[in-house]
Amino acid sequence: MKIESLRSRAPLVWVVTGVFAPERLSRRLADADMQAELQRNAALRSSSDAQREEAFGNLHAATRVRLQLMRRRLLVSWGSMGSAVLSAYVARHLLLSGVPVPALGVASILVLSAATLGRIGWAGQSISGETTVERGDQALFHLLYWIGTFCGAAAIL
Repeated sequence: MKIESLRSRAPLVWVVTGVFAPERLSRRLADADMQAELQRNAALRSSSDAQREEAFGNLHAATRVRLQLMRRRLLVSWGSMGSAVLSAYVARHLLLSGVPVPALGVASILVLSAATLGRIGWAGQSISGETTVERGDQALFHLLYWIGTFCGAAAIL
């Protein structure tokens, strides 16, 4: 693997790590973004040190907020999928004992595939991502993943 390829992937590893240790890595991530911005933004490159420092401060603050948002969404996702697994365990032993395992497995594959392929094909994003349709899209995506996880867990529990 080329050295350049390794260097370009390092910030991605920092992002994943930054979700769990945001204060340590947020500055490093913001610095990587600042370097990229300086390469593509001639006006920023030619600006004063004070302006570049202000731009970096804004970028660093935004990076910390984004890492916090990623961490929050990850925790919500783990909680939601955990509830699907727990619900599947209870339902499998109380309600679904007669349902064939392959049927649950196929249901899981179909629902997860619909959610994933639907996400690829569901267009209509605005800049802010806060329209009613977009929030509904997010809710539908999350619901389908919950159902798919539920069915998959019920098939193996």
